[in-house]
Amino acid sequence: MKVFEELDEDKDGLLIKEEVLKGFQKYNLVNELTEQNGIDEIINRIDRNKNGSIDYSGNIELREKLISYE
Repeated sequence: MKVFEELDEDKDGLLIKEEVLKGFQKYNLVNELTEQNGIDEIINRIDRNKNGSIDYSGNIELREKLISYE
């Protein structure tokens, strides 16, 4: 939860694409996943209500996907 809160710059409880990208950069995860289409694809797969953002439960799913890409 701490990382999610840290990345959630506006503290609205959601991570938007720009916040996710900054997180990738901050934690040195810059690779093919950080390309525009890669981030969009990840968010689309995790975004259950299709609002273009990730809530905390989606964040757990995001971490699992990142681990599977390593």
